[in-house]
This record gives sequence, C-alpha cells and structure tokens, in this order.
Amino acid sequence: MYNIVFAIFAVLPCMNMILAMTIPQHWCHVPGRTNYNYTIDEWKDITLPKHTNNKGQTTYSSCEMYNITDWDNMQPNYNYSTIKCQFGYEYDTTWFDLTIPMEQDWVCDKEMRVTNSLIMGKIGEMLGAFIFGQLGDVIGRKPVFFMSMIFITVGKICNLFFAKWYHW
Repeated sequence: MYNIVFAIFAVLPCMNMILAMTIPQHWCHVPGRTNYNYTIDEWKDITLPKHTNNKGQTTYSSCEMYNITDWDNMQPNYNYSTIKCQFGYEYDTTWFDLTIPMEQDWVCDKEMRVTNSLIMGKIGEMLGAFIFGQLGDVIGRKPVFFMSMIFITVGKICNLFFAKWYHW
C-alpha cells in the first residue's frame, strides 16, 4: 500500500513543474493603449506585426513590435520597421494566472531557460535512479524507497522557490 500512496504524492510535484513552466500565448507590451481608448485587438493591429505560422494561420508576432515614432499619427497595417519587444510582454491569462516563465519573462530569447530547467530536472532524476538503485541493494529497498520519495518531493518543491536564480 505504501508504494501506491507515495508514488501518487511523488508524481504531483512533477506535474506541478510542468504546469508551472507552461508558456502561454504572449505578445509585446506596447504602452499607451489606455491613452487612445483602443481594445486589445485594435491595439495589436496597430502595434504588432503579423506572421504566418507553420499551420498557415496568420497570428500576431510574439517577440516583435512595430517601431512607431509618431504615436499621434499611427495607422493600422502601415509598413513600420519591426524591433524586439522594448517594454516587456503581455500574456494570455485564460488558463494560467501566473507561471514561472510569465513572472520571469522567459519568452523569445530566453525561452530555452524553460527547456534547460526541465532537462536538468530529468538528469537529476536519472542520476538519482542510478544512485538510489545501487543504494537499495546495500541498505534495503524499503528505506531507500522512502528516502527517494522524500528527495523527489522536496527537490521539486524547491524548484518552484528557486526559479528566480537562473544563471546559465
């Protein structure tokens, strides 16, 4: 019975990491929308370039914005030059209020940080499986099982609190 209970609780932090590292739809934050009384879709039409994705759908750029210098005479669909996001990002909060990539702006040029974080977690799991597997033969499988469940749970929870200190 202890195998099932601890396995269920050990999986919850793993799934928590996947949900916490989700990158929702995002676009460049361009200040001034409230000054001109535009809806979000009208503002995107004016300030964000459109691209065709690999499915053939036209979408707004996630990482570029128009380089608008004359805000009083801006026009939708005008051929402005594009630049990288200058003022941060806005996120679609339909499914998630806040995730680690939203909080840290791990999008566009920093998007690999999410992948690297998940990969490092998997490498730790593989090393732990090897070490605890060998240790199970020496001191017994039941104590090692409980130790590994504790290490996994504590490690996954610590991942959430130390997400701000990404130095790679």
